[in-house]
Amino acid sequence: MGQTLHCTGNREELARDILEVARIYRRSDIRELENRMKTLKDDFLKLGVSLLINHQSNEDIRNAMEREMVIRIMNDNFSQNVLKTVARLTPSFGLAGTVISLIKMFKGMQAIDQIAPLMAVAMMSTFYGVIISNLFMLPLCAKLKERAILSESLMHFTIEGVEAINNMEHPLRIEERITGYSNTWDMCLSGMSSTLAATKSANRV
Repeated sequence: MGQTLHCTGNREELARDILEVARIYRRSDIRELENRMKTLKDDFLKLGVSLLINHQSNEDIRNAMEREMVIRIMNDNFSQNVLKTVARLTPSFGLAGTVISLIKMFKGMQAIDQIAPLMAVAMMSTFYGVIISNLFMLPLCAKLKERAILSESLMHFTIEGVEAINNMEHPLRIEERITGYSNTWDMCLSGMSSTLAATKSANRV
C-alpha cells in the first residue's frame, strides 16, 4: 500500500512536469525549456525534453527513449537476479557451515555429553542461512521487482507525454491522455499488488 501511494505521488509530480513542459513547448520558448529541463528531477523526462529541444521526430524520440528504458529494465533485472541467486545459495552456505562444524565436532569430541552443545552451535549456521534467505533476501527481491514494474510504467507514461508534446497537442488534451493511462495503470497495479501479496504469503509457507 505504501509503495502504491509513493508511486502515485511520483506519477502526479511527473504529470505536472510533463504538462508544464507542454505549455512551454507550445510557446516555442526554447531558452525557458532548457532552464526548466535543468530543474527536472526525473532523468528519463530530461532525456525526452532534450530530444524535444533538438527537434527530433516522434519515431526518433520513441526509439531513443525506448533504448534507454530497455537499458534500465536490464539493470533492474540484473539486480533482481543477483538477489535471487543469493537467496537460493544462502541456505546452502548455511548447510555447508553446519556440515563443516559437525565434522570438526566429531573429530574433536572426547565425551558423549559434549554432543548437545556442540550440535546446537553447528545447527546455528543452517538456521541463519534460512533466516537470511526468507526474511531478508526474498522480501527484498520482491520489493525490487515491484519497484522495477512501477519504474517501467512511469517510463511508458513519460514516452506517451513527450510524444504528445512533440505533436503540439494542447495541454488539456495531454492531461486527458496521461490521466487515462494512469487509470489503466491503477487497475494493473491493483492486480499486481494482489499477486505479489500472494507470492509473499506462499514464500512464507
